[in-house]
Amino acid sequence: MEKEILEYSASHIANYFLWKANQDGVKNMTPMKLIKLVYFAYAWNLAIFDKRLFAEKVEAWRHGPVIPSIYHEFKRFGNSAIDEYAVKLELETGSVSYPIINNKDQNTLRIVDTVWKKYKQKSGLELSDITHQEDGAWNKVYDLGKNAEMRDEDMIERAKKAILETTPKN
Repeated sequence: MEKEILEYSASHIANYFLWKANQDGVKNMTPMKLIKLVYFAYAWNLAIFDKRLFAEKVEAWRHGPVIPSIYHEFKRFGNSAIDEYAVKLELETGSVSYPIINNKDQNTLRIVDTVWKKYKQKSGLELSDITHQEDGAWNKVYDLGKNAEMRDEDMIERAKKAILETTPKN
């Protein structure tokens, strides 16, 4: 069954994390870290609201889950901190914009802010290690040297465990 998709692109989510990093003075926002944060937000949104955050597929690559458009947008930064936002170019008008989450969308903001609070101090490699855990969605589809599309069901299963770890216990 197809999941409902919110009206965002992966760039909307990436730009929000870049904005949060700037606001909080977090200097280690590398492409790997950004991609993993966008992946976690996607998976958490699936687990909580049963909706895809964006239509783009998530793939299992060597270093964990990857959203290809975010990888290609920011790969020029290598292992360095990203100092620019993702850009959207309107071909018909030639106008440039910087997509970001609608500030009235409280559900999405809550998810992304919670993911940010939980993982903002971690490096891209630490986040990659988290995605490689035995019970993770990445492990279920990655085949050495072959990038494969990850399954929403697997992401939901692992995200629910991470969410429970984040939820305060009474």
